[in-house]
Amino acid sequence: MLEEIYLIRHAEPDRRSGIAYHTPPGPPLTRHGVAESHAAAAWLLDRPPLRLICSPFVRTHTTAEIIAGQIDRPLHLDDRLREGAVGESREAIRARITDCLAALGQAGEPSVGLVTHGICILTVLELTTHGRIDLRGHVYDSGNHAPTAGIWHGVLDGGEWRWQMAFRPPPAVP
Repeated sequence: MLEEIYLIRHAEPDRRSGIAYHTPPGPPLTRHGVAESHAAAAWLLDRPPLRLICSPFVRTHTTAEIIAGQIDRPLHLDDRLREGAVGESREAIRARITDCLAALGQAGEPSVGLVTHGICILTVLELTTHGRIDLRGHVYDSGNHAPTAGIWHGVLDGGEWRWQMAFRPPPAVP
């Protein structure tokens, strides 16, 4: 039974790369993004999820590869964790995330790490709390509810998911 989820937002992408953001493969990480990925991995080292799953976009896959290497976990891809596509409705995103969570619940792993995108993180938080989570204190770049390489930690407690922003990477040094 799934009892613990780490929602890990991809590290800082290179938005100046000229590569479309919402279309695979998407932009790569910046140097700072690589450093953020290592910081997130170091934080997870003492509490590694048993399974690590990521979106197929380059920014999430690179973030996840760095984490997987440091916490010594295999990495699995899941297209349902992809970035929201241009024109994709919130209902469509909610449907694929609902399907992903149902599959995780049936897989029998008690602890998973999902390396994904802001919209997917928001959707998981909303679905698991029935829309009752207060995110007003958690608005970061581009309106996301997790900073780049930030980690939400969720624990199933008495049938209810309890979430906390557990890790924020250090800011970039100019």
